[in-house]
Amino acid sequence: MLKRFIKRPTIRHNPPLPWQEIRPFMQALDSWNGFFITRTALQLLALTFVRTVELRRATWDQIDFTGATWSIPAQNMKMRRPHLVPLSKQVVQLLTELHTMTGRLLPRAKPLNTSPNNLAPCQNAECNC
Repeated sequence: MLKRFIKRPTIRHNPPLPWQEIRPFMQALDSWNGFFITRTALQLLALTFVRTVELRRATWDQIDFTGATWSIPAQNMKMRRPHLVPLSKQVVQLLTELHTMTGRLLPRAKPLNTSPNNLAPCQNAECNC
């Protein structure tokens, strides 16, 4: 009954980067002086096309370095189906560096904050990373 009187807010999705801006963004990200974990997480998002929540919930036992694959379990996926992500050489290299430096995939201790609120602004075209 109240549906007639309550107007839903318009959903506005963040637009993707135009193709011509991807290379400058990735180059700026490479030289960004921010936290190593945040920079690596953004690079992983760009190279694997996974959602932030899937990356934040990832664990090392899901990563197969030999087969260069990442097995995301159904409970971490939006559609609740398991997903297999092929890993490029660049992603394997980033994950190897991350494992060497932290021992954990994405540490959840401050100040290495990888929450969606921290990663989302850097995914936008306006980012000054």
